[in-house]
Amino acid sequence: MFLTERSHSAYIMSGGMPVNEFEKWIDGRYETHEQKQKEHEDTMSSIRKDLDAFDEAGLAFEEEIEELAEKTEALLKKHKAQYEQS
Repeated sequence: MFLTERSHSAYIMSGGMPVNEFEKWIDGRYETHEQKQKEHEDTMSSIRKDLDAFDEAGLAFEEEIEELAEKTEALLKKHKAQYEQS
């Protein structure tokens, strides 16, 4: 269907609202895409937050392991020195 001058004027006067079914269908497609895009962005934001928390936990764990390794090494040296003195 081609827009006549009258229907075109009605379209313009309607504030750009869809006048025919095709235009309604196109608008619906864009709304669906925009909704999916927002959901995708929300999901990605949530994943980034989870990854940041995971990185922080990993760094804290690494520090704990290093402290434990230093304490263990110190204890081994202490016991080795005591054993050698005996």
